[in-house]
Amino acid sequence: MVNGYKEMYKDPLTNQFREDASFEDIYELYRLDHELRSIFIKYILIVIFYFLLKKGNWSMTGAWFYPFIQMKMR
Repeated sequence: MVNGYKEMYKDPLTNQFREDASFEDIYELYRLDHELRSIFIKYILIVIFYFLLKKGNWSMTGAWFYPFIQMKMR
């Protein structure tokens, strides 16, 4: 979980964690990233659905659409 986020808290010369770094800091960075990704995907899907429905190339009756309806949109 933290592999991609821990590098910001390491000293590049020694490859050791800085003294002021904590797991909570790394976890908060992870949570922020997760929230931002959730917001972006929500609005990207809304835009895609809008344009596909507007062009008439897509129907909301397809069974593949239902998982998107059930997604938790915050």
